[in-house]
Amino acid sequence: MTRQSGVTLVEMLVAIALGSAVALLITNMYITSSRTYTDQNRIIDAQRGGRISLEVLSRDLRHAGLDPLRTANAGFEVADADRVRVTMDLNLDGDVADVGEQITFRRFGDALQKGTGNVGVESWRTLAGNLSTFRVDYFGESNAAIA
Repeated sequence: MTRQSGVTLVEMLVAIALGSAVALLITNMYITSSRTYTDQNRIIDAQRGGRISLEVLSRDLRHAGLDPLRTANAGFEVADADRVRVTMDLNLDGDVADVGEQITFRRFGDALQKGTGNVGVESWRTLAGNLSTFRVDYFGESNAAIA
């Protein structure tokens, strides 16, 4: 009788089980890596949005009160913990009635928004979302906090 070579049923079942375990581990690693990649992109987008929002906010607040002709009465109109409204004479025409010369920043729900235009008819744009807090602190010339 000749000896037959081959694989027994038990050996085949063990090989299938090991192959399945390896495939499951590789799939699990892929899913975890994909989730990590997605989460990191969300964090990067949030940081980018925060940086851009702070740049817009600081640029506009630096222009607050721009009134070289001293006829526009430009400056801070409202300044409280949740909202800042400023005016500026950007086109140097002596008033603050033109588009973009009246700006309000506010916290609306969990978003930081920028509004341009007259009070009550502002055009609002969301600068950043998912805010947990938004607070504006004010300081005088001597860097002392103003209530």
